[in-house]
Amino acid sequence: IKKRFSLKDIGDRISYDERIAFLNENGIQCMGTLVGVPPWQNSVAGSKNAHQEYPKDLEAWEAAIEKIVTHYKGRIPYYEIWNEAGWWDGLNIGKTYKDYAALVQMAINAIRRADPDAKIVYQVYYYSHGEKPGADDAELEKKIVQQVDVVAIHAYLRDLPMDESKMEDRLKDVCDKFLDYGNKNVKIWITEGCVN
Repeated sequence: IKKRFSLKDIGDRISYDERIAFLNENGIQCMGTLVGVPPWQNSVAGSKNAHQEYPKDLEAWEAAIEKIVTHYKGRIPYYEIWNEAGWWDGLNIGKTYKDYAALVQMAINAIRRADPDAKIVYQVYYYSHGEKPGADDAELEKKIVQQVDVVAIHAYLRDLPMDESKMEDRLKDVCDKFLDYGNKNVKIWITEGCVN
């Protein structure tokens, strides 16, 4: 189960205990998706799109991540960092992959400190919709991928013909790219997708 932990809803409280307990009691593993910022962390004053805002204070954001992971230690085995940062839940205008990589690195650090047994899921910035990084971004992404356990992609193939081979080609391209980054143990998951 992919459970979105929207930090804009959490603020200084953690309110998902009953839901996580229900999943645990029924033998369902949860992947917590860490996305958004509390209202006081919005980088754009008065913004109502906190799920898309880049934290104005990365150290405070890192501390919030550590607090959540510490609270759910042993109950949530996987954490995904952000969701579609380069697309639907994209970081606010003016932010680059370099900004996203900094945010991801701080989240990795916080998760490793709070729960060394938790698996980290890197939600790709590129690829899900056919985009590819330039050389500088690819080098940053390589450093991230070498530290995580899982790479998550979204296989939304609305822009492709209804052709199974097209899906296979795109997924092979993505898999080859991440294996080239040197983390031979990384798993590649499709965590969302559709064809229409």
